[in-house]
Amino acid sequence: MNHAIDRTRVLLAVLLLASLGLRGSLLSIATDRQFLAKNPGPDVISREAARYQVLVASLPGSGMVGYLLEEAPSSYASLLFMLAQYALTPRLVVSGTGADYVIVPPEAGVADDVEHGKVSEDPRLRGFILYERFPNGMRVFRRSQ
Repeated sequence: MNHAIDRTRVLLAVLLLASLGLRGSLLSIATDRQFLAKNPGPDVISREAARYQVLVASLPGSGMVGYLLEEAPSSYASLLFMLAQYALTPRLVVSGTGADYVIVPPEAGVADDVEHGKVSEDPRLRGFILYERFPNGMRVFRRSQ
């Protein structure tokens, strides 16, 4: 008799777990559909990678390139940094201003009032001039000689 009760409990537990798993999957699918409805077109990775491709002509073909993160980087800003590393290969994209060229995304919080060829007043970009500004808000600064 105890074996019958144990089998029933196990069966009920399996059914409960299966229904919870199915419910979670359905919620995930619904969330994905909502996201895709709000963000039509290419996937997020392709869209964000395209934002870095416009920088290629203004960067050296290889070597180190800096990337200025916001002062207290959010996880989103960190993901964009990793995406820049991927999209700009074979360049080695590193955080900070240790390289001669530095990518400054809009998320970095640097004022956009610097004229082309002028030095930035942002203390994080001390010694750098604005080399190129792009319509998508991205900028490239170059170490002044």
